[in-house]
Amino acid sequence: MALETNDIVLDADGEDLVKDGDFVVDDGKLDDCWIIFKLNKGGLKSDPILGPNLVTMMNGTTSNMKSVLKLNLERDGKEVKKLEINEGNIDFEI
Repeated sequence: MALETNDIVLDADGEDLVKDGDFVVDDGKLDDCWIIFKLNKGGLKSDPILGPNLVTMMNGTTSNMKSVLKLNLERDGKEVKKLEINEGNIDFEI
């Protein structure tokens, strides 16, 4: 199971969230997940296998996409409790 991780929180655009001139620090576990979803294999030097390649999977089946996303989250040490893909939206709980 992934541990609670205090990190700089990202905004909706993936940029560091700043409030009153300071970075906002909170549990960054969900931000980690969205970053993983955006990765392609080879995009992360410390773990070149991590990355679901979502762009190449766009025409694939939803069940295949779910299993690849789940595998990548688990590879990063996250326990996936729920993962659903519906009309292009990813709904998950870790």
